[in-house]
Amino acid sequence: MPRKVTPLTDSAIKAAKPKEKTFKLTDGQGLYLDVKPTGSKLWRFKYRFNGKEMTPLSFGPYPALTLVKARQKRTEARELLAQGVDPGAEKKAAKQAQRADGVTFETLAREWYAYNAPRWAESTAYKARLYMENDLIPGIGARPVKAITRPELVELVRKVEARGTLNAAGKIRQWLHQIFRFGLASGVVEANPATDLDVVAAPPKATRHHPHVAFAELPELLGKIESTTLNTLTRCAIRLLVLTAVRPGELRQAPWSEFDLEQRREMMQAWADSIDALCGGANVVSIKRKA
Repeated sequence: MPRKVTPLTDSAIKAAKPKEKTFKLTDGQGLYLDVKPTGSKLWRFKYRFNGKEMTPLSFGPYPALTLVKARQKRTEARELLAQGVDPGAEKKAAKQAQRADGVTFETLAREWYAYNAPRWAESTAYKARLYMENDLIPGIGARPVKAITRPELVELVRKVEARGTLNAAGKIRQWLHQIFRFGLASGVVEANPATDLDVVAAPPKATRHHPHVAFAELPELLGKIESTTLNTLTRCAIRLLVLTAVRPGELRQAPWSEFDLEQRREMMQAWADSIDALCGGANVVSIKRKA
């Protein structure tokens, strides 16, 4: 036969003095009050679920949570148990939902960035942060993330497109999609409003190729370069571009360690001879052998 418990009274609770160790004041049906050595008093609810003793639920401190309200919470928890619901799991779910309701897009975007940035190349992390700070957060950063709709995102991307920066708009669409996917996995949103934003994307601009010199025009170009007053560095750079076919940026930023003038002299001379022959023997790009 279970031991009969005398229900607590407010006067008994107020009269309880702290001891060297925490002790309990039991009210019955799983409800008790922890009295700490510091003098603080905390309501707890002890229960079993599916035959297993669970971690006691914390209801709140006394006297902020009165005896009457603590008993009310006990009744609610016992009703959940009668329905086959774990009150501890229900409390965690309610906390998560409350947190999700208060999460703004800025909070979610910064969490997404902090999680992914260490895995990205430095250039990718820089661009993502740049667009996040310049376009995403100023546009919708203060909005509760659960309240953001697809039309809002379409409007945001169209403002970027209106600047003529279609590549940036494409990146922003991708990152919006990733941010909301992160929110789905984190449990702060129930749907991803950033899906299919590419369906209403502005049409791409017609491709413009950089001006180029046809192979047949190369002799004339090289002849003009030799006969025209140019900065010596510019003339040498053009010769190197013809000989190596690298990108202009690669040529400008090439370190000296990439130039092996001794071992590659014969190969470069062969290239120069080929260009000279193409130019009708004008010897416009010859490289003299080392004496």
